[in-house]
Amino acid sequence: MKYAEVAVDAPIGVDRTLTYSVPSRLQATPGQMVWVPLGRRPVQGVVFEVSDKPQVESPRPIISTIEPSPLVPPTGLELARWLSRYYLSSLFEAVALMLPPGFKDRVDTYLEPNTAQPGPLGGDDEAIWRYVISHGRALEREVKKSVGRSAQASIARLVRRGLLRRVWEMPHPRTAPRYDSFLLPYLADGKELQEVHLLANRAPRQAALLEALLRGPQRLLRSQARKEYGDSVVKGLIEKGLLAQEWIRREAANENSEDNKSGSPLILTPEQARAVSYVETALERDTVAPRTVLLHGVTGSGKTEVYLRAMQRCIALGRQGILLVPEISLTPQMVHRLNARFPGKVALVHSGLSLREQFDYWWRIRDGAYDVVLGPRSALFSPLPKLGLIVIDEEHEWTYKEQERPPRYHAREVALKLAQLSGVPVMMGSATPDVATYHQAQRGRHQLFELPYRIGPVPESSKGHKLSAGLATVEIQDMRQELKDGNRSPFSRALAQALKDCVARGEQAILFLNRRGSATLVQCRDCGLALRCRRCAVALTYHRTSGLLCHHCNRRTRAPTKCPSCDSSRIRYLGLGTQRVVEDLEELLPGAGVMRWDSDTVREAGEHGSLLDAFSGGQAQVLVGTQMVAKGLHVPNVSLVGVVLADVGLHLPDFRAGERTFQLLCQVAGRAGRGQAPGRVIIQTYNPENYAVRAAGRQDYGSLYKKEIEYRREQRNPPFSRLVHMIYLHTNEGACREEAQRFASVLRSAAYGQGLTDIDLIGPAPAHPQRVRGRYRWHMILRGRNPHALLGTVTIPKGWTVDVDPVTVL
Repeated sequence: MKYAEVAVDAPIGVDRTLTYSVPSRLQATPGQMVWVPLGRRPVQGVVFEVSDKPQVESPRPIISTIEPSPLVPPTGLELARWLSRYYLSSLFEAVALMLPPGFKDRVDTYLEPNTAQPGPLGGDDEAIWRYVISHGRALEREVKKSVGRSAQASIARLVRRGLLRRVWEMPHPRTAPRYDSFLLPYLADGKELQEVHLLANRAPRQAALLEALLRGPQRLLRSQARKEYGDSVVKGLIEKGLLAQEWIRREAANENSEDNKSGSPLILTPEQARAVSYVETALERDTVAPRTVLLHGVTGSGKTEVYLRAMQRCIALGRQGILLVPEISLTPQMVHRLNARFPGKVALVHSGLSLREQFDYWWRIRDGAYDVVLGPRSALFSPLPKLGLIVIDEEHEWTYKEQERPPRYHAREVALKLAQLSGVPVMMGSATPDVATYHQAQRGRHQLFELPYRIGPVPESSKGHKLSAGLATVEIQDMRQELKDGNRSPFSRALAQALKDCVARGEQAILFLNRRGSATLVQCRDCGLALRCRRCAVALTYHRTSGLLCHHCNRRTRAPTKCPSCDSSRIRYLGLGTQRVVEDLEELLPGAGVMRWDSDTVREAGEHGSLLDAFSGGQAQVLVGTQMVAKGLHVPNVSLVGVVLADVGLHLPDFRAGERTFQLLCQVAGRAGRGQAPGRVIIQTYNPENYAVRAAGRQDYGSLYKKEIEYRREQRNPPFSRLVHMIYLHTNEGACREEAQRFASVLRSAAYGQGLTDIDLIGPAPAHPQRVRGRYRWHMILRGRNPHALLGTVTIPKGWTVDVDPVTVL
């Protein structure tokens, strides 16, 4: 008899499996999904090993296999063990990353007869038996539908008596096309605002939806409109003839794209050519070391072309590649370029697709239908059969870190481990590399290539050669002086005039503010009460179209007309968000088209591309947005970028606050001057002397890196140590504090007992914010060269969240 080591879907500890016997009727293989008994219930599991000897006496048998073929290759199983050990998650949580998306919901349960002579049966038992016999095998849900509510008990009785058996199978992909329904304003010219005003008093939510469509991208998914405004609102506007519907076939994986406009291959600069040559050599020869490349290039220096050339060589060698981007919003332009180079061979995978679409594309990727997989961090686990290259664009981005559920992995670190196990090269690129990554490159862990010059537009006379172009000029405006001079506008005089000049020239501008809404604080002017979320320890943000909103738990409430404390009607709206910026812009630039791009206006994955296409096509002169506008956008007509407030996030209690501010400012500055017109960037700040703001004004990564590495060496922060961030959550504030202090004492005693003097324990202390979604938060940080040496000796109690290598310590 054979015995299998199975990672089960249960919290049984780090890197642990359970032993099960393999019945003679089944064949178990490492990487296969199975059903196994755990206590009194069946659970899913993945086979990791098969042997002739059991690890325990009298193991229970596997119930059934789910898929006859292994779903996880040997390299994936080894990677899952590393993920479990390093990020301190269960082995099943780690290997689940590599299973088909939605696998728990995609398992069909069949009933099959287990004997030909059942003996006397009665009632529902006989009806179910006859139904299964007549069909040979039957889906359990169809049996229940046919027999009724009592079927569940009868099925359990027949299975217990051995008359029926359950068989689980994972369905294979379906390819029927799907369509999205969009809403569009259906109004005669000049009637839009009139209709909005008419609806404002008698149907305010209908007015809000209609106005949002008129001010926004002119098209909205019906599903999103129902979610935000209600189905009755949508139906009411359609019945009144104010909205029209448009159905568009959903093309999830591939989009048609035109080739590059020049129609001829681009000529690489010497710096680009050296980077491409190194990666091509690494693809052809396993002896090249290091096999990881850091491409540090200023914005617009041609990093994407280097990625494409490397990927082209990988495919020419008969292998496949993964290209990671930090956010879904960056995929539209990248997928166009990839499809232009590799038509029909690019799979676009991300959470914006339905589970069915993700599931179907997972199987197609596994079958080798695509040469390139493009997507955010989850795309790293795509089952490419012949992986040859991994590319990580904008490697510094914190969104590569999973923060919501275990394992809380960082895609960059996992990619490096996967590449090591698979023997493939990794290329990382950024204009503002993570300080730790750049430090590793300086010490020889990664091969560093610099692209110091921006690549300009291609004149017709150059015959395919690209010419170097300068970076945009950057000006820092001191908003303290603006206030002294009586300017209360969110725009400095320099930015206001630059916006007017830009629009007059027919060029476009981008305004960046990393805050949503209209006002970040609503306060009573008499008693000073600031309206806060009842479930979170944060102030509510005012949104003009939806009232007060908590940005942590999404709780919504109406904006008050009177103070709930003193009954005063003197309510003041303070602070600034993207909605307010749009309103002030419309006053400053009457008649100019203004678009807003943040998570309030773009909810569905396909809308990122629609909005970007609209702006690139000239439907608006100014784009206002949060960090979505700062990353990877290439709009040649943008000549002006304005940072409305550079200080957002600068003073957070996080050692990476300065680095993050610099990265955001440099990334958004890189959106200007990518076409024929020279670029200009205006950064508004109340802290012009801050080292990160000054370095961003010069676009000088070297000075930022020098300052940051000096601070981190003094404070023993990464890359000179590793961090583990531990958070405890509880609905009772006192219980939360007591447990945090108790476990901190346990950790200190364990470190002292083992002589681990290298490990510091910082805290415990209230987290920021202290309360989220009704639960209080206390946290502490382990800092040292190897915090696992301590955590491996203690049992982490229930309720604690453990984040290894955190990207934030708030």
